[in-house]
Amino acid sequence: MKCPILALLLTLLQMSRPGVSQPIITQDPGSVTGTEEGEVTVPCSVTGAPPGPVRWYRDTGSGRQYLYSTSPPPPNERNDPRVSQVHQNHETDLSIRIVNLNLRDSGMYYCEKYGGIDVTLIARGSGSRLSVQALPPLIITQDPDPVTGTEEGEVTLLCTLSRVGPAGPVRWYRDTGSGRQYLYSTDPPPPNERNDRRVSRVYPDYPTDSSIRIVRLTVNDSGMYYCEKYRGIVVTLIARGSGSRLSVREKFRPPVIEGPQGRVLAGNAVALTCRSNGPPGTKFTWKKNNRTVPGEQSNTSSLQTAKEDIRSTVTCETTDPRTQQTLSSEPYSLGASITVKPDVSIEANPERVKVNESVSLTCRARGFYPERVSVSWVQQGGAVELAAERGENAENEDGTFSRNSVLNVTVTQELSGATVSCRVQIEGLAEPVQKEHTLVVIDPKPDQGSGPGSDLVIPVAVAGVVVLIVLLLAVGLYCRFRTGKKKAEIMRTPVSSTETHDKELTYASLDLQKKANRRSMMIAESEVCAYAEIKGAKVRGAKVRGAKASDDLTYASLDEANLKRKTKEPGGGGRGGEPPGKETEYASVNFRKN
Repeated sequence: MKCPILALLLTLLQMSRPGVSQPIITQDPGSVTGTEEGEVTVPCSVTGAPPGPVRWYRDTGSGRQYLYSTSPPPPNERNDPRVSQVHQNHETDLSIRIVNLNLRDSGMYYCEKYGGIDVTLIARGSGSRLSVQALPPLIITQDPDPVTGTEEGEVTLLCTLSRVGPAGPVRWYRDTGSGRQYLYSTDPPPPNERNDRRVSRVYPDYPTDSSIRIVRLTVNDSGMYYCEKYRGIVVTLIARGSGSRLSVREKFRPPVIEGPQGRVLAGNAVALTCRSNGPPGTKFTWKKNNRTVPGEQSNTSSLQTAKEDIRSTVTCETTDPRTQQTLSSEPYSLGASITVKPDVSIEANPERVKVNESVSLTCRARGFYPERVSVSWVQQGGAVELAAERGENAENEDGTFSRNSVLNVTVTQELSGATVSCRVQIEGLAEPVQKEHTLVVIDPKPDQGSGPGSDLVIPVAVAGVVVLIVLLLAVGLYCRFRTGKKKAEIMRTPVSSTETHDKELTYASLDLQKKANRRSMMIAESEVCAYAEIKGAKVRGAKVRGAKASDDLTYASLDEANLKRKTKEPGGGGRGGEPPGKETEYASVNFRKN
């Protein structure tokens, strides 16, 4: 390297030659003022200078600090990024601009001209003093009170700056610490971050207002939101607001009715619950078929049901105490919680069959609900399930359903007197509804009537009945004939109790009206035959004239309704030796033992 002194001497010799002028550096004004976080221009004009860079330094001596160069900076130095030439490539105006001023930027700034290959200082300006004035502190104001939003709605969060700050973004964050979450920036977001699409700036043209609007709120958006001001390219935090607390309440939604886990039998009460996201104090109103249910103002209701309620609907209305907004639930069908028990019967066609003949059994399930049903046929108490036609449901006018299931059975000797059951199972019944039927057989022992003569059984039986009737008629006629003959003999030949025969003692005392006509005699004869009661007994010590104690005594008592009483004749006894003063009401015949 050449000696600097020698280089300086060569430069001075060149400038001292005729026609070469000395460079002049002017720094006017000599004093400039800037504002903190602002910018300022420091003047410098160079005339008559040879080729070479112009460099800027602040202060002198030990505090001398390199700032800027129009050519590459000296070794181990670099230009201040805040400093730039006001007029690029200008030959004489080498003024600089300093941005983002701070209080430490105050001092004396020197513009120096260097020349030659070895960059030797050949001229220096008198300097310009820069005074940087401090600014009042930047204050960020946010919402003083909590902000409340509603789910799916929108909300505005306030952020105002007390003054225009230095260049740099305003950013929004939610919460602090490990839960800190980036939300939005007025400039491009930080690396690996992106703005929330639901967030936008309310007044983008106002430099001191960085308020934001958040739309399509969710409950998870609740939290503390901070507005922060950053400065410069390095993005240094210079101010932060106190935060805005956002509370997002759940949207007041229509209530939902929940029924019981299972079904209840029609006629019992069903418990319903009205689910609502309303705040405390929410009012509940229950309606059945659009009519208010009296006394039901809580979120639960116990409604008495009936068969007709399978088509009834229930609604629940809720009123928000904050806004007085009333919302209604979707209609709840009581049919979803009711079971109507079926009426089950079995019809047999024919009712009685012979062995090895078929019978068709129809199980009729009537008036059941809900529609889903299981119909089965079983035998031996359910141990054996029988194959049958399941049938299909038919809807009734009242909304219930009916179904027929047909079972065809060939009644064998083993099935005589057997019982089959039809079981109907529907949802809501703990046990199926069951109906039993006993198979009835006309002739449970077919072998007794089989054989060559089996076809004559019925004709012979009929003939026997006819013969029996004829015999009964003959006996009846004979009885009437004998009764009439004996009565006529008694009428013609009264016998006194004193008559005695060797082998026979007969006593008879009858009183019949003499003027009885033939018709009354026929009635008397028939009644005597019909109502006479004969009693036989051994008589011991009988004092009948001419009779011994060993004789049989037969007494025939005639129903007094068949005999006519005779009025007592004055002054004597009755006819035929009957005891005087009494009416004859009996006849007795005593036959001596042969």
